[in-house]
Amino acid sequence: MKHRTIFVPLLMPKLSDQAATHLVDILEQLLGIAQHHYGDQLHRCHRRQINLAISRRPNATPNTDDPF
Repeated sequence: MKHRTIFVPLLMPKLSDQAATHLVDILEQLLGIAQHHYGDQLHRCHRRQINLAISRRPNATPNTDDPF
């Protein structure tokens, strides 16, 4: 059986302006904590993805010719 990914829209409740502001503040704080805690891992993963993409190029030499 083939697996399929299904995206279900998230129905958010209506909030007051103040409640929405508090919610976004909390989420930004949580994101900051997660980025601080996992920052080294994130950088390693991004570097690996970039290096993999570069190594898969047919012509992996950088173009240093000045077009002007």
